[in-house]
Amino acid sequence: MAPRSMEEDMLHVIAHFHPVDFATLKRVLAEWRGGHIDYETYRDARSNLAELDLIKDPMMDEHIYLTAEGWQRLGGETPFESE
Repeated sequence: MAPRSMEEDMLHVIAHFHPVDFATLKRVLAEWRGGHIDYETYRDARSNLAELDLIKDPMMDEHIYLTAEGWQRLGGETPFESE
């Protein structure tokens, strides 16, 4: 099985902890990816997901939110209920 990309891992973490704070997101990603995540890779992945409208990353909020499109990308078949 091929390893998932940073974007895929990030989307799974955000969906699992929805909404997720930055500290939890970074901690879980580091655990999943062997103890270290490169900041540039993390920042680019977060930006890519926001640009594709798979997550909401409000600058004035400490949480990152999954969007309905992100839920569908993960294979969600039931309607997405955002808080």
